[in-house]
Amino acid sequence: MPNRIVVCCACLNVVPLRDCVAPPFTSKVLKYIVETNEDFRNLRGLLGVRGSFKPIVFSPLWDGSRFLYSRRGDGGGFVRLRAGRVYGGRVSFIVPGDRVDVFVDEVLEFNGRFRTVYGEFSIGVSSIEVVGFDSLSFDFDGCFKVRFLTPIILTSKLMMPPPLRVYSRRVPERHRLIPTPSYIFNYLIRLWNAFAPDELKLPRPGSDVWAAYKFGRISDIVLVEVDYSVKPETVVYGKTSDGRLKLVRGFTGWIIYELIYPKLRPIYSKLLALAKYMGVGRSRSIGFGQVDVVRADKH
Repeated sequence: MPNRIVVCCACLNVVPLRDCVAPPFTSKVLKYIVETNEDFRNLRGLLGVRGSFKPIVFSPLWDGSRFLYSRRGDGGGFVRLRAGRVYGGRVSFIVPGDRVDVFVDEVLEFNGRFRTVYGEFSIGVSSIEVVGFDSLSFDFDGCFKVRFLTPIILTSKLMMPPPLRVYSRRVPERHRLIPTPSYIFNYLIRLWNAFAPDELKLPRPGSDVWAAYKFGRISDIVLVEVDYSVKPETVVYGKTSDGRLKLVRGFTGWIIYELIYPKLRPIYSKLLALAKYMGVGRSRSIGFGQVDVVRADKH
């Protein structure tokens, strides 16, 4: 396929050589290394891509199953990393299939030692996965569970009908604090279509923003909540020039959906598979919106 697009996901082991203080959102450690090291010029180029949907995502570091980031009330907002402890990290990106070898070779440059403004780290690549858009699929029957691992940031204006978006600046910016299907899957279908060639666009070849909006509306009808545990969470992203904390509010937790219209399963299967690699919502490139998806049973 001449226009083949692939998703590449690299899992990393990150070991501080000394005790250090990481930024409040620890994805900045990996992002800093890419931004300041000439060995990563192609990955750095992905960070500079203009548009609403960045083709690269840096996860926060994690310790076991817990992502490391600072929540409001944690104090100064910084995260302490211990010398010799192995933390996980991940870099995911979308590139043309005919250039994936170049990017994989570049990812392998993560094997080594790196000095940063946060401390010195030894990093190793534990795995690299490459999947074509045409092969993305998440297998589920009637129900699936989405775990929201880092705060999901979905603007309330996401479901504004396309003809009215010219007026969106008149509406104050607010973020949704519940996982409404229309918002999640409108976002994911627009993310998919931002990179897919016309023949792979969803819900059908050549789809536009109207199709994404309508699919979002349909999602509120065909996806039914079975169980959930969701909470709002305010996290620290950094500090302003005058020393005030930068706060971002989203939601974390989990939800189980039942799909009651099986004919749409192939579309949701593709979108959920993409979400596992590339996340959901605003600021994905710096680690917000990290999700995991698993099969679930109806309770």
